[in-house]
Amino acid sequence: MAREVTALPYIIDGGCIQVGSIVHTQLCDRLGIDLPIFAAPMGFVTGQELAAAISNAGGLGIMSFSGSPSPLLRDEIRRLRSLTNKPFGVNVLLSGPHLPFPIEALVDVCLDERVPVLSTFWGEPEGARQILAQLTKPD
Repeated sequence: MAREVTALPYIIDGGCIQVGSIVHTQLCDRLGIDLPIFAAPMGFVTGQELAAAISNAGGLGIMSFSGSPSPLLRDEIRRLRSLTNKPFGVNVLLSGPHLPFPIEALVDVCLDERVPVLSTFWGEPEGARQILAQLTKPD
C-alpha cells in the first residue's frame, strides 16, 4: 500500500528529509526505496519471502546467500523477483569452507539477473571488484 506523504511538512536535517514521521534519505532516492530500512542477510533466515516483505514494505530486502551453486542462486533470485516489484538485494559470501565454486560465477548470476543491490560478506571482494570494474569502464 502506497503512503501519501506530500501533504506533510518537510524538515531538512543533515541530508535527511523528514516528512511527518517518515525519514527519507538521499540513499533512499538512489536505491529507489521509501524508508532507510535494510534487511540484514542472516544465514538461512533471510530468504526470498522475508526479503520481499521488507522490500514491499518500502525498505530494502536483502536475500541471504544460501551457499547455493549458480543455477540454484538464479532460481532463488527469480523467486524473489516474483514476490516483489520493488528494489532488493542479494548478499554473496566471498569465502568459506563450503564454497566449491568460484565467486565470480555467483556475481555473474547476480549481474545476469540484474540484481539491483549486491552486497558481499566474509572475505576480500577482489573477484567481485574486478567484475564490477569491467562493467563500469568507459567504452
